[in-house]
Formats: sequence, structure tokens, C-alpha cells
Amino acid sequence: MGTTDIKQSLKMKQRQDRSKSLQIPEETEPGALLTLGLREMRFGDVNVAVNCINKALELNPNDKNALIARSKCYLLLGNPQKALDDAEAALRLNPKNSSKSKAVYCKAEALYHLGDFEMSLVYYYRGMRIRPEFGEFRLGVQKAKNAIQNVLLEAAGGKALPCIVDVRDEKQVIDAVENAVAKFGGIDVVVNNASAISLTGTLATEMKRYDLMNNINARGTFLVSRVCIPYLKKSTNPHIINISPPLNMKPIWFQNHVAYTMAKYGMSMCVLGMAEEFKPDGIAVNAVWPKTAIYTAAMDMLLSSDSSNVSRKPEIMADAVYALLCKDSKSITGQFLIDEEILKNEGITDFTDYACNPANKDNLMLDFFLDGAHTNVHSADKTNNEETGQLVHLFNVINANLSSELVDKTGAIYQFNVKGKESGVWFLDLKNGKGATGKGEPSQPADATLTMDSENFFAMFSGKLKPVSAFMTGKLNISGNMQKAMKLEKLMTSLKSKL
Repeated sequence: MGTTDIKQSLKMKQRQDRSKSLQIPEETEPGALLTLGLREMRFGDVNVAVNCINKALELNPNDKNALIARSKCYLLLGNPQKALDDAEAALRLNPKNSSKSKAVYCKAEALYHLGDFEMSLVYYYRGMRIRPEFGEFRLGVQKAKNAIQNVLLEAAGGKALPCIVDVRDEKQVIDAVENAVAKFGGIDVVVNNASAISLTGTLATEMKRYDLMNNINARGTFLVSRVCIPYLKKSTNPHIINISPPLNMKPIWFQNHVAYTMAKYGMSMCVLGMAEEFKPDGIAVNAVWPKTAIYTAAMDMLLSSDSSNVSRKPEIMADAVYALLCKDSKSITGQFLIDEEILKNEGITDFTDYACNPANKDNLMLDFFLDGAHTNVHSADKTNNEETGQLVHLFNVINANLSSELVDKTGAIYQFNVKGKESGVWFLDLKNGKGATGKGEPSQPADATLTMDSENFFAMFSGKLKPVSAFMTGKLNISGNMQKAMKLEKLMTSLKSKL
């Protein structure tokens, strides 16, 4: 009998002993039954866990947490349909953010196992917008993306080889590249687009976040390029394209998120060095970056409901990269190119269809790393109020528009440290009752603290200055929960016509 068999026998005996000792009194409270079920789930005895949770639900059928726990159990037992039913039942009970996100993630995973990859992604990203820290279903999400892309590509007559790869892992990268070479006979193009982002200052950036960003952005780009270059040397028109910004040494791009900028610029430095190093081999190494915000899951999480209104579709980047790949690799290398400029050089003059909302094509948000975005913020500042007393009026308007519905949707307390002409401390409570505003610090700890000049503050609430642009260009400092801070966007949008 081997060591593995002995361990399994001991585990089985422990489960049997624990099951025998589970003498549950008739008067046991639902909460205690749920706790017991969660404990059994952690021990790995999922069937016993389900029995405990079933008894809890018999006593309290509307226990959202019990439904979510049972949904997780059903996923572990390989019964995604029952898991989906419980997740949907929990969502119908309108749970608060924490429970809601867990239910949404359970639904995403259940849909994935049922083969509904597209809806699985939809619910996964909904969960990410509520509580990103609970998003543990990442491998399934990547598989779902690859499955969808593979079906679409092969339906269009192409060929695909989906690979699950962590670009930090050298062996995984090497295996993926070798598999691609085995299937397609070589490699002609490498697009480095893997990226991690945390828009936090130095003191708020934990070293694990710093390492994550640098290991994915800079190291990942270097590693993937390094592994592919021997095959690119054999290509007749080899290209490496990094999705990274032009190098700009102005402090404005570093001061609020130095760790992220360093990591992203690491990708750009790969362009600078590799372009020159491999020019004799005819390998083109260039960077492409968008002129405006691009509607992605990350942007949707930052800007919430308004993200599509101020963004272009990802297709503009795809078209720009395709145009670049069609060029002779020996004719263009070491360049930092902008998507719109590439397409203009191809003769495209009308970019209306690239806007998610064509009616708003002239009011798109410029990308954070381009000088134009900084210029636009300054021009917005100059058009702001020059009179005093605006903040009192602003908070009166906010107070008049508070509601229980807004509190339920937001669930956060804000503190505003206002500098400049109308300096002072204000608070906005969108967590309790029907909401409240006032001067001074909130009675409960703030979920997010926003610090900025009074002129920019009023401009932001009146719709003249985008919160994300203000943050990225140093006009707004945020400490605390970034996602909750960005929820203010909806309130600002509703106040535009009332200020």
C-alpha cells in the first residue's frame, strides 16, 4: 500500500468519523447550520455540507448566503445546473454588494460549465465591477474567451490554437510557442498585449502589486519576445508589436501611479532596444497605443456606465495593428505609433464608426499617456468657475438629489479634502438611510477620500472634467477604495443639468 493510498484512507476515515459525530439538534439555528456546512465544505466533505445547508434553507428559504454556499457546493459536485439555479435564486433576493458579487461569480462559473461561454463572461465582468477581489474564476474566464474566439475564427475560415498561458512562467511561454510552431510551421507576428494595472501611489502600492505589474508588463513582454525571436528570424516579414505608450519623461505621467508607469514603460523600452538590436535581422519592433479610451472590461470597471459613451471600439486598434503588419518589416521599426495616425496614413478620414456612441464622437476621452489629454484637462480648468461660493451651492444640489435608491446602488461614504479658493472638508454619505452631505469629516470612516482644488472639484461635478482624466493627470488624488470612488461618476452625470 503506497503513501498516497494511506493518506486517502486516513482522509476517508476522518470524514466518516466527522459524519458520525454530526449529531445536529432539532432546534439548531439556520446560521449555525450554515456555518457547519461551510466548515464541512472546507474539509472537503461536500455532500455533508449540502445536507447541512439544505436544513438551513428549510428553516430560512430566503437566506442568500446559504443559497450561494450551496451553489458553490453544487459546482464542486459537478452539477452546474443546480449551481445556476441557486445563484439565480440568491440574485432574485437583491443581496448587498458582497453577497451579490459572490452570487454573480457562481452564476458565471455555472454558465461556463454548461457551455454558455459568452454569458459566462458577461456575468464574470459584472462581478468584477462589484467586488473584483472575489473574482477567482479567472482560468475559466480565459478558457471561455479562447473558446469563443476559436469558434468565431474557424467559422470565418481561419485556424486557431488557444493556449492558456501565464506570461510570467517561462515554461508555459516556451510550450505555447513550440505548440504554435508545430501547428503553423513558424511565427511571423508577436503582439505583446498582456498587462496588469493598479493606478495607485507609492505608499498605496503593495510590493506584490508592484511585482505583478512588472512581471506581466515588462518581464512578460521581454520573455515572450525573447522566446519568439529565433523563429521570427526565419520569417520573411517578422513583426513584434507592443501595446504600450510613447516614452514621455514628464513627471505628470509618474506622480500618481509611478509603479504602473514604470511597468508600462518597460514594454516601451523593449521597443527602443530590440528594434535596434534586431534591425540587422529584419525584425520590426514597434509600439501601438490608442489616441482615445478603448471600451474594454478595464475601462468599464474604471468609468462604470459612462465608459462606452467616451470610448472607441477595440476594432480601431485591430485595424491599426493590421495596417502596420502589412508593411515591410525592414521599412518601419523602433516607432511609437498612435492608432488614429496609422489609419490616417492609410487614407481613412472618417472615424465615426469606431466610436461606441457615434453621436458623441467629438467628446471622446483622450488616452491618459498622451500630451493631448493633459492639455485638455488644463483647458477645462480655465473654463471653470472663478467665483467663490460654488461648493456650497454644489452640495445643496447634491443633497436635494439624494435617495434611498442612490444609497443602495453606491454603498459608500466619501470625504472631500478641497484645496484652493474654497478650501475645506466635506463629506457625502451614500451608505446609510437616504444619504447625507455636510461640512467636516463623516461620522463613520470614509471608503474613499478625494483631494483636489476647488475649481477642479466643481468642474468634475459639472461634467467639464472626467474623474479618471483628473486622477491620471494629477488633478485628483484618491486614497481608499478606487472602485467606490469611481462610482461617483453616475452621480456627477445626473447633476450636469442641475448645476
